[in-house]
Amino acid sequence: MTPPTRPGAPTRSARARGALLGLAGGGGSLLRLATVLGEELLAPELDLGRTVSRWLELLDAPHDLPPAYATALQFLREHGAPPLPDAAHDGAAGVPVHVVPVALLTAEHPANLLSGAWHLAAITHPAADATWAAVALAVALARLLQGHRDFVADVTEALRTNEAPVALLERVRRLPVTRRHELAPASLDAASGLEAALWLNWHEPQPLRGVAWLHAEGAPATTRAATGALYGALRGEAALASLATDAPVERAALALLADRLARVVHGH
Repeated sequence: MTPPTRPGAPTRSARARGALLGLAGGGGSLLRLATVLGEELLAPELDLGRTVSRWLELLDAPHDLPPAYATALQFLREHGAPPLPDAAHDGAAGVPVHVVPVALLTAEHPANLLSGAWHLAAITHPAADATWAAVALAVALARLLQGHRDFVADVTEALRTNEAPVALLERVRRLPVTRRHELAPASLDAASGLEAALWLNWHEPQPLRGVAWLHAEGAPATTRAATGALYGALRGEAALASLATDAPVERAALALLADRLARVVHGH
């Protein structure tokens, strides 16, 4: 059961809106990918073929997709199937941030959360580090959406019990004692991106300051988007209002989608 909202704390819907809005920190195309998935998740049945077709439309117009995403989508277009795990762009796929709507929809259903995040991430990011980074991101988001500040134990348990890569698990376990200089925010690999995003949400209380640090360090779009989504889920949309400037989706439509996903959690 979700605990009652503390006076002055953001509501569940405000956190859900913040999680989607935070993706804008990584550019409009990542936000659009997640928005499409959110819309399709609300359909009576998820049609993966239709979802991927809508994702592929992004390739036909000017976009700011990270290279690994664009490569994966092009592979999907040419082969009709995801790339093989051993061809996952040399591990430089980044965090699969398009799974954020999965956390909004299934925050109260751990089995669906883990399965949905893993399988939907694997469509574009089949490497083990990337798929499990997506699961870790989704679990952390779910915890924050529920109004809890501490997500390390839940993420650690999800990775440990599902035999995720040991190196990724150890990064999460060490988060409370990891120092900023130990991070590699500019790295393109999913594990480093996840670590930076989780670390900032654990140690850096000012969202805009955290995002600004990532920009200064040259962090890739996926790391900035994951960080923004986590900050939004923790502090609500008001904390990230300035990130809406370049969003390709009107803010009202984005808010409506987030509200609909959050309401499904409560059966409304």
